[in-house]
Amino acid sequence: MIEQAAVSLAMNCWPGVNATAGVQEDRAGRPVLAVYLDTATLVLHEPPFPAGDRSMARFCRELSSAASAMAARLDPEGEPVAAESTGPRHALASKYPRAGGGT
Repeated sequence: MIEQAAVSLAMNCWPGVNATAGVQEDRAGRPVLAVYLDTATLVLHEPPFPAGDRSMARFCRELSSAASAMAARLDPEGEPVAAESTGPRHALASKYPRAGGGT
C-alpha cells in the first residue's frame, strides 16, 4: 500500500512569454500533465489510489473547460471556432435539414 501524505501548495503566478503545457511521460511510461510557466514547472501525475486514472481524467476535463473559459474571457475574438462545431454534423441531426442534405 502506498502511504499518502497531505501536501498543500498555494501558488500565485503568471505564464512567461515561453510558457507551454503538454502531456509527457514519466520514467515508467505513464502520462503526466506538464505545465511550464517559463520560470516554474508543475507536473501532475495520476493519483496513486484506486481509480486514480479516472480522477485524473475528470480533473483534466475540468481544467480544460476552465482554461477555455479563461481564454474566451481574455480574448473573445481569438481563435476561430471550428466549422464543424457551428452546427450539426449532418442533416439528420437538425430540425431544419439543409437543402440537398437528406430528409
